[in-house]
Amino acid sequence: MDVISQIPKQVKTIYVVDDACPDKTGRYVETENKDPRVQVIINTDNQGVGGASLRGFKAAFDDGHEIAIKIDSDGQHNPKYADDILKLFENNACGYVKGSRFLRRQDIEGMPKFRLFANAVLSATNKFASGYYSLTDPTNGLIAIHKTAFDDLNHDKIAKRYFFESDMLFHLNLARQSVCEFPMHARYGDETSHLKFSNEVFSFAFGNIKNFLKRIWVRHCLLNFSIAGVYLILGLMFMIFASIFGGYHWIKSIASNIPATSGTVIIAALAVILGINFLTSFLLFDVNDEPK
Repeated sequence: MDVISQIPKQVKTIYVVDDACPDKTGRYVETENKDPRVQVIINTDNQGVGGASLRGFKAAFDDGHEIAIKIDSDGQHNPKYADDILKLFENNACGYVKGSRFLRRQDIEGMPKFRLFANAVLSATNKFASGYYSLTDPTNGLIAIHKTAFDDLNHDKIAKRYFFESDMLFHLNLARQSVCEFPMHARYGDETSHLKFSNEVFSFAFGNIKNFLKRIWVRHCLLNFSIAGVYLILGLMFMIFASIFGGYHWIKSIASNIPATSGTVIIAALAVILGINFLTSFLLFDVNDEPK
């Protein structure tokens, strides 16, 4: 209820999504709430953060709203950031807005060190998977979306659980939607996160690798075959050749105690150099392909 009471007055409707909460949060809000803007949505089955968010977005847009903002109920996000979010939509051609704790140094003060480390790892891999290389905090849960951007997405294919924020960016890139950030400070209290990094790290890694490969195939090969796809294929081919060719002759020289010839070393080294050059060219092309 504290979060609801802090939401600015210009927010027309507040949708509280109870994702089959065992504490029956939705029923509690229906009983105790005095704010006429509140509408409670109750999921009979737990759909995860993504499923709950998508249902809230859909309800908002079905009711005629143009912008929907997701704010976590644990108080980590200041509801007053809604003002900054709405201004970004007004002043920029954004389809999607995310809060960022890393645009200003003071905003990471007080962040638990493990959260800082885990976020750095997930953010780095998400940049490659989503193609939004300029984002500083891609896993941030404070998000907002415009109706036109939401309508361009295939909602059924978006991840419904903890991979939701990362997967949303992947689908937004395929829809060529611009993403904006604004500086925010997260508040960390005594709340317990249900996300266990050790359990989800492989799931996130697999999801990001799959999204990266799928994005490269769709963006640079299927929809618009570009030189980036050629760079990536050649780069991988040269690196694989260097690994197999160089590894074979290295093992052979150890086993026979006869040093590899200079020509063999040069061929392996040249393949590595060419592979790195092609992969670097691909990366530069891919970075410049970020939707603006």
